[in-house]
Amino acid sequence: MFGDRFPRAGRPLLIKGAKPVGFDSVLPLSVDVLIGADGRIADFGASIAAGEDAKVIDAGGRWLSPGWADLHVHVWYGGTDISLRPEQCGAARGVTTMVDAGSAGEANFHGFREFIIEPAKENIYAFLNLGSIGLVACNRMSELIDM
Repeated sequence: MFGDRFPRAGRPLLIKGAKPVGFDSVLPLSVDVLIGADGRIADFGASIAAGEDAKVIDAGGRWLSPGWADLHVHVWYGGTDISLRPEQCGAARGVTTMVDAGSAGEANFHGFREFIIEPAKENIYAFLNLGSIGLVACNRMSELIDM
């Protein structure tokens, strides 16, 4: 479904009766989507029959879209005083890709990568802060008070 970052082991999932948004306009007004046991989309169309082993969810006409990208987040939780955990603003809310907007600088990016980016379910990219320490204590001192 979301590539290797969202592994799903187990049974297939069938989402029935969803209203597609953000897909090609040739889709019908209501779609069924079959997600295989590997987490990838196996089939979609106006009406799909799944095997007995599939879990079925009735979307009831709710919107269905591809994963969203948030281009300005701060997700270095514990490393800065303004960050959230990735799971607080990520996949559970439809966001599969995030770009951290400068939480880490060159001096501490390794910790951000190891403790936040690598274990996250979401795809996280980072803009590196010009200040070596990034936004570690941005509510108490500026990261670029003097160039």
